[in-house]
Amino acid sequence: MKQLLIEIIKYLISGGLAFLADICVLYLLTEYLKIHYFISVGIAFLCGLVIVYILNTKWVFRYRTHKNKKLEFLIFSLITLDGLCLNLILIPFFTEICGLYYMFSKVITTGLVLIWNYAARKYYLFNKRLEDR
Repeated sequence: MKQLLIEIIKYLISGGLAFLADICVLYLLTEYLKIHYFISVGIAFLCGLVIVYILNTKWVFRYRTHKNKKLEFLIFSLITLDGLCLNLILIPFFTEICGLYYMFSKVITTGLVLIWNYAARKYYLFNKRLEDR
């Protein structure tokens, strides 16, 4: 149980760092380069992907289900792609329909995506039980 708590804390820290990069890129692209937030969301999300992949594989999770790094990155990216799709659906929903500022929409959406990403990555990529099969 202690190990799981440490893992979750590390996951939150790595996710926080990726989120910081993501939200900074989103803000800079949207506010300073005048790129529409919908496009900025995708670019910023990809920046966060690289950071969180490196931290997840090098620091957060102890077990890796797949020995093949290319397969692991592919699955990691597919899980992240689901997160990106949620971003591209929920941020416009919260912004356009609910009338929230796009940065608030991003924060709310990030919380929801964080839960999805942890559960999916833990099960499909960093699960000792699957590795032992």
